[in-house]
Amino acid sequence: MPDHDQAAEQAPADTTPETTEAEQDQAPEPDEQPERAKTGNREAKYRTERNEARAERDAMAARIDTYERRQLDRLAADKLADPADWQPDRDALRDEDGNLDEDKAAAALDELLAAKPHYAKPKVPTRSSGPIAGGNGSPPPPPRMGSIFRG
Repeated sequence: MPDHDQAAEQAPADTTPETTEAEQDQAPEPDEQPERAKTGNREAKYRTERNEARAERDAMAARIDTYERRQLDRLAADKLADPADWQPDRDALRDEDGNLDEDKAAAALDELLAAKPHYAKPKVPTRSSGPIAGGNGSPPPPPRMGSIFRG
């Protein structure tokens, strides 16, 4: 029976699960778990900051786009009857720094008006000239009380 006792002693040793080297490398040590949690939290924090920065960048790009459109509409309203008639390529109107160049925009408007003069804002006579104002450029004098009663 001594063979049987030796087999019984070996059996518990053989039944313990053996881990491979790869499993041992993947299994974190108890001391490493907080470090991995810290790394995961740090990465999540960086992802959140990145997403917030992207959202802020997109909001600023939208603000700049709106500002540039309003600036060009203002320039067009000074010269055109309907500013919607002018839809310029904004990239062609930029200076070397990437800012809108008002001189280039004015030149583009002048080119448009040379090609299509009917787009121009109509010339409105001023109130101080013409036959309504007396013809000499000055407004008519106010009526006097005496002239009202004399009829």
